[in-house]
Amino acid sequence: FKLYKKDKFDADMLLANMSRWREVGKKATDSDLEYDVVTEWLLPKYERKKQLLGVVDFDDLILKVIEIYSRRPDVLQKDQDQFQQVMVDEFQDTNIGQMKLIDMLVSAHHNI
Repeated sequence: FKLYKKDKFDADMLLANMSRWREVGKKATDSDLEYDVVTEWLLPKYERKKQLLGVVDFDDLILKVIEIYSRRPDVLQKDQDQFQQVMVDEFQDTNIGQMKLIDMLVSAHHNI
């Protein structure tokens, strides 16, 4: 494992990389890119710290709902019945996780 200095990394870029990994469920890399190597090392620590503190971040607000909908189709159906029309503001900025959540929510009615 190559050593990297903390001040070498842009925090926003590192957080964005971690977010992209979480969206697709990526856990490891075969890349030599510094941000990927550091993300592979940092992401499990970040997840453990959140769990220890009992907190969620913005990505979790999306990913946890997707997880619930995947495990509990009855909850998904209840929400689909409640939200028969869905409007997405700033749709052009929708990421993979957000799009998956939207797809799940509107799949019964296709009213977006």
